[in-house]
Amino acid sequence: MTKSDVLAEKKGIYSIDTSRSIHSRFFKSISILMSVFAFAAAGAACGGSEDKPADMSESDASVSVTDASIPASCRADGTSGTLTDARDNNRTYKTTVINCREWMAENYRRAVGTYYHVDGSAVNDAAYGLLYDWNTAAAQDFCPSGWHLPTADELEGLADYVNQKKTSATAFLAMIARSPAWIEHPNEGGDDFGFAALPAGYCMEDGTCGNIGHTCSFWSATATENVNVNDAYLLAINGFRMNENIQSMGYSVRCIRDN
Repeated sequence: MTKSDVLAEKKGIYSIDTSRSIHSRFFKSISILMSVFAFAAAGAACGGSEDKPADMSESDASVSVTDASIPASCRADGTSGTLTDARDNNRTYKTTVINCREWMAENYRRAVGTYYHVDGSAVNDAAYGLLYDWNTAAAQDFCPSGWHLPTADELEGLADYVNQKKTSATAFLAMIARSPAWIEHPNEGGDDFGFAALPAGYCMEDGTCGNIGHTCSFWSATATENVNVNDAYLLAINGFRMNENIQSMGYSVRCIRDN
């Protein structure tokens, strides 16, 4: 491992505790005379929603979570949608629902603030997005309107849920895209939730980049509590754990829709 690799990856602080329970959602069907529709009353985590007719197939029931009349909190895990960033020539991103929250399913790539091209080349922008320092990513208006950089609690909650609900062998495989870009795991990703993480690696303040094809991490909006260390928390997909690292480092960003 190179000196750059060690600097970027050395600060693991704790592993996700998979023993914590995840709040379950409970639904009950109510038949009203000859009605062909069923209505669901969701638990506290998910709000109320209209369920599909009993004879509707899963593919027929697919509805974009960006439809204002259908809250993301009422859609199944992996339901796809789109997000349009009006500030960036109406660039469109894929989105996905995980545990009643809507996440970007692609890395953000608006050219603003301090950012780096993956592996130092703009050719990689379309596939991998850009890598941002923490001060840029954590700015209040960084994400599109109605979206925000997830807090450390939101990223940890995502990790807890994925560990509980994954169908792939590991949470890592459950969150990565089925792609040859993962050098150690070519086309092995289960992508259970449509998150489709790609190995964008990292960049350092001097522009030196590393680990493309091997790792990816996503900034949180939460700085560490140690005022003497200029660090912030992030979710490392490899090992699927929360880490902390220097705020001047460049990492990937996934915005989450506001509640």
